[in-house]
Amino acid sequence: MPIIVSTIKALDQKGDTVEKLIADAIPEIQKLSGCEKYALHRLKGRSRRGEFRLIEKWTTDADLANYGLAPVLIKLHDDLESLIHALDDYVVVEAVVYGDPAVGAI
Repeated sequence: MPIIVSTIKALDQKGDTVEKLIADAIPEIQKLSGCEKYALHRLKGRSRRGEFRLIEKWTTDADLANYGLAPVLIKLHDDLESLIHALDDYVVVEAVVYGDPAVGAI
């Protein structure tokens, strides 16, 4: 179950536009095969305005690969390209579960 954590940092004064573009794409992305979680988080604090974390969870590596080719993602990347610092600021993480698995893992 691949889990992706993306960092999205809008260029100055572009945070609202970036958030709206992502928000508009989320419902379609969440319907893709294997999408278990696709959740946008806004960083708190005045100095963090326009910064987001996107947390994704996919059932299989194949689902993640198919998402990477989905027209909705390609369009989102095209729309965001001139509004954010980078399109490739993400990490793939693996849960290290201790205690209750329902609480200890995404």
